[in-house]
Amino acid sequence: MDKSSQQKFWASQIASAKLREDKWRKQGDKIVDIYRKGIGANYFNILWANTEILKAATLSNISPPSVTRRYKDEDPVAKQASDILERALEFVADDEDWVRNLRKCRDDMLLCGRGTMWYEYDADFDLVPMEEMKMPPQVDEAGELIESEAIYHIGGQITKPDMMKDDGAYLEVQGQQRITPKYVYWKDLLHSDSRSEEDVWWKARRHGLNVDEITSLLGEEATKKIDLPEVTNDTKTEVYEIWEIWCKTTRKRIWFTDRAHDTLEIEPAPCQLTTFFPCPKSLYPFETTNTMVPVPEYTVYQPQAQELNVIVKRLTRLTTMLKVAGVYNGASADAVIDMNILGDGEYKAIQNAGSFQQAGGFQGALHSLPLQEIITTIQGLEARKGIIKGEIYEITGISDVIRGDTKVHETATAQRLKGSYGSLRLRPRREPMEEFIRDGYRIMSELISDKFTASNLERMTGLEANEEVMELLQNDQMRSFRIDVETDSTVQPNEEIDQRRAMEYGNVVGNLLSQALPAAQAFPALGPYLGESVKFISRQFKAGRALETSLNAVIEQLQQAAQQPPQEEGDGKAQIEQQKLQMEQMKVSQDGQIAQMENQTKMQIAQTNAQVKVMDTQTRAQSEADRNATTIRANELDVLANRQAS
Repeated sequence: MDKSSQQKFWASQIASAKLREDKWRKQGDKIVDIYRKGIGANYFNILWANTEILKAATLSNISPPSVTRRYKDEDPVAKQASDILERALEFVADDEDWVRNLRKCRDDMLLCGRGTMWYEYDADFDLVPMEEMKMPPQVDEAGELIESEAIYHIGGQITKPDMMKDDGAYLEVQGQQRITPKYVYWKDLLHSDSRSEEDVWWKARRHGLNVDEITSLLGEEATKKIDLPEVTNDTKTEVYEIWEIWCKTTRKRIWFTDRAHDTLEIEPAPCQLTTFFPCPKSLYPFETTNTMVPVPEYTVYQPQAQELNVIVKRLTRLTTMLKVAGVYNGASADAVIDMNILGDGEYKAIQNAGSFQQAGGFQGALHSLPLQEIITTIQGLEARKGIIKGEIYEITGISDVIRGDTKVHETATAQRLKGSYGSLRLRPRREPMEEFIRDGYRIMSELISDKFTASNLERMTGLEANEEVMELLQNDQMRSFRIDVETDSTVQPNEEIDQRRAMEYGNVVGNLLSQALPAAQAFPALGPYLGESVKFISRQFKAGRALETSLNAVIEQLQQAAQQPPQEEGDGKAQIEQQKLQMEQMKVSQDGQIAQMENQTKMQIAQTNAQVKVMDTQTRAQSEADRNATTIRANELDVLANRQAS
């Protein structure tokens, strides 16, 4: 297919993709407008309130990458490679632009229904004359010339050959290498008509470029293909819509604009990634299996939000009417005016008091607004407002605990249960964000492994990138088989959980070492097995992977204990006798402790029985005294009754 045919083909693809997403793009514009401008006395911006809550619930903290050996066995090369790759990822990700761009993608997902990130690779090259770079010949201790690859220097810094391209009189020296995460505006992404991300065979990103920028990016030949007006100072600043298309089928990158008669440029994809596209799967609030056209979350509860706005407007108007005001009879105007100007305890005579009284007095002269009807209406609208808000929170899954709205009478258990169920509803929103960040780390790890030189990796990480490590990193299959790139949870980390995990690791490894070292000393043959067991268990903890180097030094003691020569027979017998004596002493001590505990228990039981007996005696004596007092009182009453009868 020639470039002219390519131009027609991609023109139809781009136009079809725009038409397919036209309705969603219009919805997105309206939703963004509501989010930005829908604030006022006559408006309840539930969209803004929900979005601010979901922002924190979806992405509150960017966790660092976790690069580990895929298998927990001993693999020093894979461990070194994973450490280098993890540090390099942290170096690249330690950029505020990346964090800000991630938050922009999150906001696009929550408001418009899609968030996208694009990862670019770039490097600087310098041309340096050969005679300024070559170092003197290298010799060994015997004075023999070392035959090796040429080594060069720039400004006193040794530069390895992997950073250079020999151009005869000049060397093209590779300088700084960069990976730049680019936020893609939600309208600037198009893709093929597919039902799922796995079926997408092309993606396109829109650039807004002027003539100079197009020439700098693609060259003068590409600029000549664009139907440009007469070049003036005004037309130079005109921005043209340029599409960067990545075609997975042909593994090509195509530069396209509908203002040209053929494609601007067709080139092999600059990065051969596993997923091909230099962007992870876009963020969606929810997905279906029939189409990839995004659906903004606001559209799900938009009817309730609109009714809520109507209620708030009515409440505002009725609250304004809620005041003591009215009209009065003109015939009683003087009396009403005088009444308004009188102070406390003042009275004033009026003319025709009888007629004023017959007319109903002030009650007949004044006619106020129906305040009670207004109050009743306001109360009904407030109740309806609460119902609508409850429906919206039920749809979105935003519980009162997540909003920080708890009831005073609720128990801590009830609040904990509500928080747990609320987290379950928000989990489908967090999982795409976690996968989005993880996939971003994986793309960056591939670019670092394929593009970055050993010299730059060493400068970035402070670790040695030897030939074995670089061979592992630059081999796609070996890297995927032996190294795994993940990320921790993206929600706010729980400090109590982290502390508990650290304490758990310390207790587990500490107990193992306290048991393994004496066992290795008593039975040297178990030393290698115990050492490998401790390392295997330590690798199951993230803290253990970070402390593995230090732990290996401790494990060497086990290995040394296993390599010690066997003790002489006499010494062995003496040691055994000493161990037996210690065991007997421990047994005697334990027996004494058990006997002491038994004596203490018997004494406690005896004391309890004595107390029970004393209490029983006291109870019986009190009961006998009560019976005697009752008998005496009964006798006295009988005597008194007989006297009265006489």
